[in-house]
Amino acid sequence: MAEKKKEYPRVLVVSHETFSANTSMGRTLTSYFNGWDRDCLAQIFIQSQVPTSSICGKFYKYTDVDALASLVQRGRIGKILTEKDVDVYREDATDTGRLRDIYYLGSKKKPVTYILRDWMWRHSTWHSGHLMEWARAFDPEVIFFAAGDYIFSNDIAMTLAEELGIPLVTCCMDDYYLYNQNEGSMLGRLRQEQFRKSYEALMARSRCVFTISDQMADAYDERFGIKCRVLYTASSFKQQEAETEKRGITYLGGLEYNRNRQLVDIGRALKQLSDGTIPDHVDVYSGSSSDELVSCLTEDNGIVFHGSVSSEEVSRIIASSLAVIHTESFDENNRRLVRFSVSTKIPDSLASGTCILAYGPKDVASIRYLADNDAAFVAGSGEELAECIRTLFHDEARRSAVIRNAKALAEKNHDAVKIPDYIRSVLTEVVAGETQSST
Repeated sequence: MAEKKKEYPRVLVVSHETFSANTSMGRTLTSYFNGWDRDCLAQIFIQSQVPTSSICGKFYKYTDVDALASLVQRGRIGKILTEKDVDVYREDATDTGRLRDIYYLGSKKKPVTYILRDWMWRHSTWHSGHLMEWARAFDPEVIFFAAGDYIFSNDIAMTLAEELGIPLVTCCMDDYYLYNQNEGSMLGRLRQEQFRKSYEALMARSRCVFTISDQMADAYDERFGIKCRVLYTASSFKQQEAETEKRGITYLGGLEYNRNRQLVDIGRALKQLSDGTIPDHVDVYSGSSSDELVSCLTEDNGIVFHGSVSSEEVSRIIASSLAVIHTESFDENNRRLVRFSVSTKIPDSLASGTCILAYGPKDVASIRYLADNDAAFVAGSGEELAECIRTLFHDEARRSAVIRNAKALAEKNHDAVKIPDYIRSVLTEVVAGETQSST
């Protein structure tokens, strides 16, 4: 008997970033909707990007440039993209040059940045007849909103849900409500108070709320009186042919949030411990290129910096490494920022068959997740780091056990088929009116 064809609700994804193979958020969104009926998926996004994933063929793009220009040119509208605009070969989904530099400055997340950007969008013409005509033509049944740390994107998601008369599902991948990185300034506290009011309205409006970790789900359950669902990121790791000899220790990913300093700790420890079996450096691959972030990544500090690589190269590099690094900062500010977050790189590392060295505070969700499941060699302090590295490289039996645990965890929580199926079942319930977020 032929397998019954799966039915998919028509989902309008609202997010800052587009579906992409080349950005963290883009890969996460792609993993959530992988295998979805393309006729039942559309996306509104605001970053100046090019879609590089072919899972979706209907897009509406309205960027900061459009929002700014519309303050003068009131008829400014967004751009409709179709599957012919998807560029699966493009290595960089985001514009380069001056616009990239502007976005980097914006990533500093200063209070004035938040306030000015929210003001600009509030007075822009994003909410146009052009957008609503496009949205109604798609006829979505539910909105899936990837929440961020700006009021204006909350407003976009809630306004669309209200005008289209459809339920709103919110996915929280980082905690911006309980944590305020600008609480040291009066302006930062005032802005956070405005954001919290917006976020509370968003939670109240959402039919269902997903969180990235159990810790975030527990905290939001208690704060908002809602029953959150944990939504892990799916692994997209492509298995490579087995290497005859794995060697070296590698870091792939961003350098922000003091991760560059954490890598220096590891690099210096390796230089001191190097004995022929333990390497004398970390190979770092990252698209982060600012002098502020990379200036400390030197061979004197036990680091060889290689710059960015393609997603295909990432899989090959992981497969050829004896160990890959996941790290979070011990700095109190960054520690509080990521305390509920689980890095999008972790699922691929778990599934890869390459051992993970985790270095960071054990009360942070990603480090705790690996430690609780014995899925990595975990150093929770600088004092533990040297012994952890020695065991990693010298105890093959222990390394094999950790890899087995990692693979089992990837299969349990990060399966690339199970997660889209889980989202499909939840969104189907939401559309049918069977799911409520309140307890």
